[in-house]
Amino acid sequence: MSYSDLLRNALQRRAVRLLCRTDRSIGEIASMLGYDDPAHFCRAFQRWSGVPPTHWRRLLESRRRPDTERAAKMLPGRSE
Repeated sequence: MSYSDLLRNALQRRAVRLLCRTDRSIGEIASMLGYDDPAHFCRAFQRWSGVPPTHWRRLLESRRRPDTERAAKMLPGRSE
């Protein structure tokens, strides 16, 4: 696993954690993760997960908020 893979995985886990455990806006989360433009975060998140972050959050809310480790494992490419 390369350094960039490790960074991406950490960013993905943090994004999922923020979406699961906070009610911050997508724009606030994008900024907290270092994105200058929320649209860039939304596109990146959709590449990782297959769905936009707003849809991800709605899915989580409809499932009674699973724990973030289980939610993070739902991301493609995660083999833990």
